[in-house]
Amino acid sequence: MTKHDSSTEIELSTIYFFDGDPPSELVLWDLTVPTVVKTSRAFCGLHGHNAKRDGFMVARDHAAKYRLHFTIVDVAVRIEAMPFSQRLKISDLAEHDFISLLNVSKEVSQAVAQNLRGQLKQIGEDEAQADDGALPLLARRPDLAPALMASAEWKHVRLMVMPANLTFSPRPLNIGVVPQWHWSHVIEASCRLDPTILVKLK
Repeated sequence: MTKHDSSTEIELSTIYFFDGDPPSELVLWDLTVPTVVKTSRAFCGLHGHNAKRDGFMVARDHAAKYRLHFTIVDVAVRIEAMPFSQRLKISDLAEHDFISLLNVSKEVSQAVAQNLRGQLKQIGEDEAQADDGALPLLARRPDLAPALMASAEWKHVRLMVMPANLTFSPRPLNIGVVPQWHWSHVIEASCRLDPTILVKLK
């Protein structure tokens, strides 16, 4: 990837549910937003105004239903290339370390679906799960995202946005996925509702 003159920060938010008094400190890696299918080797957080607004609303309802408390943790991820305003083409993939799968060309979507089919075949699952496209499959199976991002064409991507089914939400919400090998680009985290809670990056 070509290095750009300036970097920028993208904000993710995650939600931590707890019972009783708030903890004095938290470890960020343990706070990945809870997806229906657990995602390993990556940190996930809500991305975008709508996902955060909707996520916070359903988190409040979830906490009330189960008599829990919750706090919101905001996370800053540093990227080198500004978010792409046009639909990303295959030829542009190598130039961007922030990619939203909601804004890619048909050829990129097809390449992602092909990667996911390969993963399903490798683990002995039905490749037909990818027949309705990459995004619906990733929403149901966010655990496939890290292996996609570990592939040679995607290894440079620090942050990838996609929909995902969450344990506390009745509908998919957009999340940002930061793979473990780019964890050094997560530069800051803080509790919005409980600023006295220390959030450690490691």
